[in-house]
Amino acid sequence: MDRGIATTGNLELIKEQHYPYLLIERRDVTKDFEAQFENTREDFLQVAGEEPGERVYVKKIDAVGDEPTNLLCYSEGRAEKESGIDKLKEKRFCEDLTRLQKSVAKGKIKATDKVNQRIGRIRERYPSIAQHYQIDLTLTADGKKAAALAFVRTQGMESRIKRQGCYVIQTSHRDLSPERIWKLYTTSLAWKQPSVP
Repeated sequence: MDRGIATTGNLELIKEQHYPYLLIERRDVTKDFEAQFENTREDFLQVAGEEPGERVYVKKIDAVGDEPTNLLCYSEGRAEKESGIDKLKEKRFCEDLTRLQKSVAKGKIKATDKVNQRIGRIRERYPSIAQHYQIDLTLTADGKKAAALAFVRTQGMESRIKRQGCYVIQTSHRDLSPERIWKLYTTSLAWKQPSVP
């Protein structure tokens, strides 16, 4: 299963029926394995990627108790793609905030509720980036109007950058090798691809 159908309910149903499974979690579990992802090229096993010439590195984390087996994966191709997407989003996010910042500084927009609405819309437009920025609105001495706007990138963005290209495959197949788990995953990807006439 991929992220789209790997809901908690679907997974519980599969476990109740004792079906074997293999999936990529919907939530970002890469945070739980951040230390292991630090040295992917040294500590992980290199396998053939999803695309010709792509290098992927995998590491199997054996199951503990009732927990699933995890296959940690790092894809150089995916990392490059995610980096490009994030850089573009972050650039546009900062440009939008900078425009608002200048409007506040010039006094073109003074009402705090309007400034906060604009900030909210910018956050909604770039949620994956906005969560890693701190935005501060300074008010006038009487506390009635917006005087200045400041924003700064937090440490969370650096952590997000480090995890680009990383993902976790979870499976009930405890006895399979890392290569076999990866092969099952890539086979399922090929099966889902539409045929080209």
